[in-house]
Amino acid sequence: MNEAEPIKRAFDTFYETTILGEANNPAKLFDLQNTLDAFQVYSKELLVLPKR
Repeated sequence: MNEAEPIKRAFDTFYETTILGEANNPAKLFDLQNTLDAFQVYSKELLVLPKR
């Protein structure tokens, strides 16, 4: 699992402030993907999706 501090340091050169929460919930990403799919924000033919 990625630690927050190395990620913050990597982005410090691009942003003045980087806000990272505690642990991330991967299920939220899939929920977001399902919501975007429902609204047809993009075409699935144009995406390379990870295997679930």
